[in-house]
Amino acid sequence: MGDFRLTRFGDKGLALYDLSSAEKETKNVAAAHPEVVEQMLQVLQVKMKLNDKF
Repeated sequence: MGDFRLTRFGDKGLALYDLSSAEKETKNVAAAHPEVVEQMLQVLQVKMKLNDKF
């Protein structure tokens, strides 16, 4: 999804990073981009259904 990376920390939650920023993976921008988080979670759910190893 563009320059974003979504990271899941088990049951501790999610972090969304804007890889185009100078801060790289130091600032969680999930609260500022909930629509990107939702889109990425939807893609992840589809991929998990397609791969029984998840």
